[in-house]
Amino acid sequence: MQHLLSRSTSGWWFVAVAIIIATLPSGGHPPDGPQETLRQLQDQARRIATARSDAQVRDLASRYRRPAPAVSRIVAAAERAADQHGLPASLLLAMAETESGLDPAARSRYGAIGLMQIVPRHHPKVVQAVGGRDQLWDAEVSVAAGATILADYVAQSGNLNDALDRYSGGALDYARRVLERKLLLDLLAADAARPHEAAIGWTARTRQPPAAVRHGPLTPAPVEAAALRRSVAARDG
Repeated sequence: MQHLLSRSTSGWWFVAVAIIIATLPSGGHPPDGPQETLRQLQDQARRIATARSDAQVRDLASRYRRPAPAVSRIVAAAERAADQHGLPASLLLAMAETESGLDPAARSRYGAIGLMQIVPRHHPKVVQAVGGRDQLWDAEVSVAAGATILADYVAQSGNLNDALDRYSGGALDYARRVLERKLLLDLLAADAARPHEAAIGWTARTRQPPAAVRHGPLTPAPVEAAALRRSVAARDG
């Protein structure tokens, strides 16, 4: 299970700092001194985290025809919930896609409501904790509540696939569909961050970013991400 529960998008800030430190010359910092080094590390790490999040926002807003600011708030909520519960933000976003097509007003005939399709009667403690049933129509609250429920299921079963199946009420192929979407989001985010990661060694060593970073926009999604998207779209219609 642990290999699936990778770091959330916001967690990449710390990963990026560690990678950048590893690229520093033997002295530990460039001639500008340790304070300048720290500032540069923070700036680079923020760029990587922002690039990852922005790529996911663009993709989700385009695919589901949702306003980018609203999707940005959902992504940020997923990152907060991911940090709180030790779950990947991309997993929570993939669940929101699969559950509701990123629609905060979604409602099922079984009584599931909101972005994460939570059934209030099945989770009274969670509903009470977020301030009542009506709060579940708020997308950010729904993400937080859904993450709480999934984290509890993972803790009980020790198995992510089992926890996802339980969350869905036994929906056919639910875990596989969610994990495919998670992989797509991870690939898109990793590709968007790649030019910034390529510049990490520049800060301390050459003071000049590689040409690929100086010129042109972020590179497009990799072939495997595009292929996976076509596969998911073809299957889900």
